Amino acid sequence: MPRASKTGIKGLYRGKDGRWYIHLRWTHPTTGANHEHRETLPIGTPSAAAKRRAMMVLAASIDGTLAPQGEPSPTTNALGPALDAYAKHCEESGLASLPTKRGHVKMIRKTIGEARTLGSLTLADCEKVIAVLRDVRDTDGKPAPRANGTINRHLVTLRAFLAWAGKRGLMERAHARLLCDDLELLPEPPGRVRAVHPDERDAFASMTGWLRPITDAARLTGMRLGELTGLRWSAVNMSDGSITLTKTKANKVRTVAILPELRAVLESVPRGIGAAFVFPIPRGRRNAEVERTEEHELLRRRDAASLAFARWAAEHGIEGFRFHDTRHDAASSIRRAGHGLDVIAKVLGHGSLAMSARYAHLPDDATTVALASVTLFARPMPVAGFAVVNGPAANDAEEAGNVGGKSKRAKGFEPSTFSLGSSFRLP
Repeated sequence: MPRASKTGIKGLYRGKDGRWYIHLRWTHPTTGANHEHRETLPIGTPSAAAKRRAMMVLAASIDGTLAPQGEPSPTTNALGPALDAYAKHCEESGLASLPTKRGHVKMIRKTIGEARTLGSLTLADCEKVIAVLRDVRDTDGKPAPRANGTINRHLVTLRAFLAWAGKRGLMERAHARLLCDDLELLPEPPGRVRAVHPDERDAFASMTGWLRPITDAARLTGMRLGELTGLRWSAVNMSDGSITLTKTKANKVRTVAILPELRAVLESVPRGIGAAFVFPIPRGRRNAEVERTEEHELLRRRDAASLAFARWAAEHGIEGFRFHDTRHDAASSIRRAGHGLDVIAKVLGHGSLAMSARYAHLPDDATTVALASVTLFARPMPVAGFAVVNGPAANDAEEAGNVGGKSKRAKGFEPSTFSLGSSFRLP
């Protein structure tokens, strides 16, 4: 029978050799069978890590996810096959960001090691992802660390994988839950808001070639680059005046209205026989004869448009403006027109109002009207206990308050004026 623990956590002990041991007797909450769990932690395991592991085992025994020793245990599942199953799950879910997810999964597999078992994962293993992304170097060997936002996207994928594995019994749910809780996201700067400046409008108006219609459509609708490069004529209903987007970042169907300016842009696009995509994006010499899958073709079109826009911006001296900033330009125009953040979220397809909060600082009709009521020459407001009189009328007001040589003013108060530029005395 295990002795009483002195660590404050049931089942956790420290031996005379300095190693940590877990010895726990527990009853399965569903079957009622009695089991015994023994575990020896590696030499040098910190006390905090030992306590965390003991809490995982204890929590798993309570909710019934702790596999009895001697039986197949979820802790023996390897990371590589589990990541493959998770990638297939994402593919079946129809995520629009599937290529990005696959890139994250590939990086996590390479960083942690596909032979690692899920039950042996620690917080240090998960934090290796942060260290690797911060140690990225460019083609010249110079440090090019990824931004915190990019690192957080990888961490979100890792946490989603751990939660998915815990729910499906590939690892102890308590273990997965604690890893997700301990793996904190990095702080990110405020959301980027970059709109087209007035002195840059002429450059956009003079844009030519195949890049012009897709850029104009982005500024008019706020659609994402991937939504525009993957837009097909089958999703465009000119007679009904609407565009239906089925593959979006939020994985929700969104409808975009075709207003006169957007209709003119769409009608200006040459529509060849059998053309599936709305906006033509030419292939480079290397890709001219290469047969690609649909997924590869979508990636090629998106990357080609992004690179062409970056080159155009550099040639015209437009600094700090990416193609994605056309969404910010559309949102800023909507906000300045007096519409609320809920309208911006609906137009841009944001999953929550928190994504639209970056535009809260832009003035709308309500804030403009509110500021218009504030002026340095506002009429003074009366204050209890004061005679609020402006200029020469002070003497008339004082005489009107005298009856029979006696003043009607409140006892202890002296007549004074209360206006901008005049002084007042407290009683």
